[in-house]
Amino acid sequence: MSEEKLYAVKDDEGKYLDMDPAPWWDGQVGTAVRSIDVALTWAKNHGGHVVALIEEPEKVVISKTNALRQGWLVA
Repeated sequence: MSEEKLYAVKDDEGKYLDMDPAPWWDGQVGTAVRSIDVALTWAKNHGGHVVALIEEPEKVVISKTNALRQGWLVA
């Protein structure tokens, strides 16, 4: 998984700022950018707050024994 982050601007109602072709708020889509500075500027100019979009890590299944060894599970 890449350490590169994407940022979007979200309002208090859960809508995302879509900048294409003009700024507007949408409940299902939004514009993501690589630069937090751009996202902060959009949030300042249009309201809302910056959120980081992350990739969900791949899920793996391990045994209880392995979880205990890794310290992920307390006996």
